[in-house]
Order: sequence, then structure tokens, then C-alpha cells
Amino acid sequence: MSFASTLLAATVIAGRRHVLVEIVETDADPADEWSVEVPPFLELRLVHAALTTPGAAATVQPALGLAAGWSAGLDDLVESSTPAAAVRVQDAVVVAAPDGRLYGRSRPDAVAGEVRTRLAWVEGLT
Repeated sequence: MSFASTLLAATVIAGRRHVLVEIVETDADPADEWSVEVPPFLELRLVHAALTTPGAAATVQPALGLAAGWSAGLDDLVESSTPAAAVRVQDAVVVAAPDGRLYGRSRPDAVAGEVRTRLAWVEGLT
């Protein structure tokens, strides 16, 4: 699998920076993991993953963590409860990212041609 991340939008509203990033994975395997640089403190507002080229996959079930290779526990951050071809998780989650990165897995049910994941956050804490 390969992946690339792109900053789609960033603007300051009421003194806080709002950011939208897209991660594009190609040949995504169920166990593959990507990472993206983030500020040390943020409020995660949206995780939206979708199969854009299914390959052998029919669904994704995205999850985010705070460490490379994380498992259930302190580093487990956000996880979709239901797999689908496109999944949105819109829980507002306060994040302290100790190494300045979020780690993600799209978790397709088989090897996928392309998966796009969008993350929206607000920098800092309220």
C-alpha cells in the first residue's frame, strides 16, 4: 500500500485554525496503516472514509489511534462501529497527540484499489 496526504482547506475562525486533510491509499490492505502530522492538541470533528476504487473490497471500517501499530487501550481513539462502502464518524473527540501524528487504518474487508479518508479538526482546545 502507498498513501499520500493533502491539505484541502485551512482557515482561522474565532481565533482557531480549522483544517481538512485527505489521505488517499492505493492497494489498501485490511492491515495497512497510514499517519498524518497534527498539532499536539486538537478537536477531531470528522472522519469520512470511502472506497473510491473498490478492487476486491466492498466495505471500509476506519479507525484512528495515537501510536503506530496501536491496539485497543489508551492509544485507541476513534473507530467506526459499522462497515460500509462509505463511513462517516462525526463524534467530537479531544485529542492530545504525544508525537504530533494521528495513525489511521481504513480496514477494507479485502484489498481495495483506492480508499479516500478525510479528517477535519480544529486546532487547540476549548
